[in-house]
Formats: sequence, structure tokens, C-alpha cells
Amino acid sequence: MTARQPFSLTIAHINDTHSHFESTPVSLSLHSEDTRVYANCGGFARIASAVKHFRHQAEQNQHGFLFLHAGDCFQGTLYYSLFKGKANADMLNRLGIDAMAIGNHELDQGNGPVADFLD
Repeated sequence: MTARQPFSLTIAHINDTHSHFESTPVSLSLHSEDTRVYANCGGFARIASAVKHFRHQAEQNQHGFLFLHAGDCFQGTLYYSLFKGKANADMLNRLGIDAMAIGNHELDQGNGPVADFLD
């Protein structure tokens, strides 16, 4: 029997991007306090930068790297309304997603847009 070598894997994960290719400001309220928190939602340039950083860090540490999307990239902005998933496919491919699950919103318009997206 041979000894098993340890394996380290870094996983980066996103989900529910809903065609937010550009960063969008959002306001959140904290129920425990009377406080509003402002943050930016989405923005594929920001995601690409973060993934590049984590991928490089994994390589430096000799870890495997996996970048996943858990679904729901459709809907959300005019990019989806205009391009019906084509822009989503192009942008996600540029991010270098390793694997993606199909979310419920990918099926909102039936199987046709999903089939086109997968092609």
C-alpha cells in the first residue's frame, strides 16, 4: 500500500449574480440596530480581480483551485432583458468559472435560453 499524499484545494464561490456585471450600490438595514449599511453588489471586474488574487495565492501555496458559480445568473438587469443570457455566458466565460449549477432563474423563460446559454 502506498501512502496518500495530502491535497489542498482552495474554492472560490459566487452565486445569484443576476446579470449585475457592473457594481451596483445597495443599502441594507440591520435589524438588531437602527443602522444602515451601504455596500456594492456585483461587478464582474471586482469579481475577476478577487478571483485572480485567490487563484494566485492558491498557486503560491501549491493548492489546487476551483472557481464555482451556484446558479441564478439570469434576470436582474437590462443586460439580461436585452441579451437573454448571451452576455451572461460571455462574461462568465471571461471570469474562468470551472463549474456552474443551473439555478431556478435560468429556467424562468423555459428551456430555450438555457440551451443557448449552455452552447
